[in-house]
Amino acid sequence: QFGCTIWLVHHRRKHVLSGGEVIDLGTDELIGSSELKDWADTILRIEKHEADRIKLIFSKVRNAKYSLPSVSLLFNRDNLSFSVVSK
Repeated sequence: QFGCTIWLVHHRRKHVLSGGEVIDLGTDELIGSSELKDWADTILRIEKHEADRIKLIFSKVRNAKYSLPSVSLLFNRDNLSFSVVSK
């Protein structure tokens, strides 16, 4: 109906350290064929921060004119929804 496919990747590559700091590899953190990231129009990464807080990172958005900033989300366990929170 929508003409799209959604892939969920549970694991990514281990962190690369440089002088004790983690280097963000962006779409290169995907495990598997390097072609996966080339075929995708959009790649979103989710990083857990605090107990009910996650960070949504736009690693790749093919048709975006500029890179998109990450978004912090708070999970509401009462109604199973997310809300945007400031950093």
